[in-house]
Amino acid sequence: MDVIAGIGNWALGIGHWALGIGIGHRASVVLERLENHYRKVRRHVSSTSSIEYLTATHPTH
Repeated sequence: MDVIAGIGNWALGIGHWALGIGIGHRASVVLERLENHYRKVRRHVSSTSSIEYLTATHPTH
């Protein structure tokens, strides 16, 4: 079990190292763009149609 924990910690260390190099920065930029796009789409959809869509896709019993 210690070996598995060691490998997990090693993988986390590599992940943090990669984030420090800038991969994390690029990922956050992509996520930010996706989030902005999602907000624009949400603005076009009125709240009433969203509620209608939710009730249509998830019918209440």
